[in-house]
Amino acid sequence: MLAQLAIPVVIVVIGAQINHSVATMDVRLKYVELAVSMLTKEEADVDQELRAWAVDVLQAYAPIPLSPETAQRLRVGEIVLPGCNDECSYYGQTRWPDDFHYQVCGNYDCDVCLEWSDPIYSPRGQVPPESP
Repeated sequence: MLAQLAIPVVIVVIGAQINHSVATMDVRLKYVELAVSMLTKEEADVDQELRAWAVDVLQAYAPIPLSPETAQRLRVGEIVLPGCNDECSYYGQTRWPDDFHYQVCGNYDCDVCLEWSDPIYSPRGQVPPESP
C-alpha cells in the first residue's frame, strides 16, 4: 500500500524537476540569443557595459567558454560576431511556395535566426500539421 502512494508522489516530484530544468534551459537560451544579438552589432551601436554583460552571459552558458583574449576583444568591440537576418517573421509561420508544398518558419541551423524549412509535401488546401 505504501508503494501505491509513493509511486505517484515520486512521479510528480520528478516531473516537477524536469519541468524546472526545461524552463531554466529555455531562459538561458533566450539570454544567449539576446547576448549574441548584441555582439553582432558594431561597437558604436551597443553600450560598452551591455557588450560586457553579453560576453559574461556567453561565458556563463557556453559549454566551451571563449578564451580570455577573445572575450576581452568582444567586450571592447574589437571583434564582432557574424550576424544573420531572419528569413521569416515568427516561429511556426507557414507559407506555400507552390501548390503541393509548404514550409514552416523555425530555427533549423546553428545560428539564432529564423529560416524556412525544407519544402514539405501536402496538397494545397490541406491544413498542415502542427508546427514542429
